[in-house]
Amino acid sequence: MSSAVRLANNAGVDALLPDTFCTRRQIKSVDYDFVVRKASDVPPKTRRDVWAIFEGNMRAAYTSSSFGWHPPSKRKELFDPLSRFILVYAPASKARSGTSLVGFVMFRFDEEETMEEDDSMEDVVYCYEIQISRKVQRSGLGVTLLEDLQKIAKKWRMKKVMLTVFKTNKPAIELYTKLGYTIDPISPSEVLRTRSLAPPVSSGDQTVEATESEDDWEDDDDDVEEVDYEIYSQVVQ
Repeated sequence: MSSAVRLANNAGVDALLPDTFCTRRQIKSVDYDFVVRKASDVPPKTRRDVWAIFEGNMRAAYTSSSFGWHPPSKRKELFDPLSRFILVYAPASKARSGTSLVGFVMFRFDEEETMEEDDSMEDVVYCYEIQISRKVQRSGLGVTLLEDLQKIAKKWRMKKVMLTVFKTNKPAIELYTKLGYTIDPISPSEVLRTRSLAPPVSSGDQTVEATESEDDWEDDDDDVEEVDYEIYSQVVQ
């Protein structure tokens, strides 16, 4: 773990946020409250609400994907000690008092591999989940949360914001692309494309195998072609 990632992971919630972070915001004439929590500080009821939004949005997609639907492992991932949440609350309906959770983003500070020849790593903010309740989708909350991640990444001198998205999730891909995200060099499709362009390594009159046999490459390519997701990233500005 790099010193920058370690420093960010050890930061308290208040120190985590940029000075420009606002806890109360009006988006399209609706007031929302933004609350930042470490996973360990998310209360049981909020955990249930987080899971309800995630399951409502993603169960079908996971069930039909190569990942499969495995609630215990997904809950463990969501509420890992290194997970950080931005929770979004809106006023409850007139029939109830208080507020209700309408969206969240879960992210971590981490190191990610690169495709550089020196096997270097990059410090990143990795967005594991960004989920908006169906009743308020297309309200601008997703854009707002992604902008928050950029600001947090910039404060802690991370190189990128990264995320994984199913290829079938066209609306999400359109949003990420509109915001300037591109397919990352470590995404399976990009790895396959790079391999197809790589020239053979030659020595004299003979072509030398670099690190893997042709059969190994073909097996790896088959694995890549079966992958049903992409990894997108945006360089921190």
